[in-house]
Amino acid sequence: MEPTPNFVEPCPEDPVLVALMRSIASGDERAFATLYDRTSRQVYGLVLRIIGNAATAEEVLLDAYTQVWRKRTQYDEARGTPLAWLITIARSRAIDRLRSMRGRDE
Repeated sequence: MEPTPNFVEPCPEDPVLVALMRSIASGDERAFATLYDRTSRQVYGLVLRIIGNAATAEEVLLDAYTQVWRKRTQYDEARGTPLAWLITIARSRAIDRLRSMRGRDE
């Protein structure tokens, strides 16, 4: 049996997420709610693995989606998928929270 490569195959772009991001960029709040519904479980899972605490992970998740809304016009399809953009933002917010929590513990 051949070993499994130590990387994740890129998944094909979800055209629905791309369409939602286009609508969100123009201020469509319902599209944003739909994006949240379609992606929040996956993004929450990542944040929870980083943070390790469910309540804090929920706060970070909301912070991340708030940042997505504020920066909605900055998403660029040419640079990556909507999910990759969301995950990058959420990961960054989670790491920032971890650093701030560690700073208080010292």
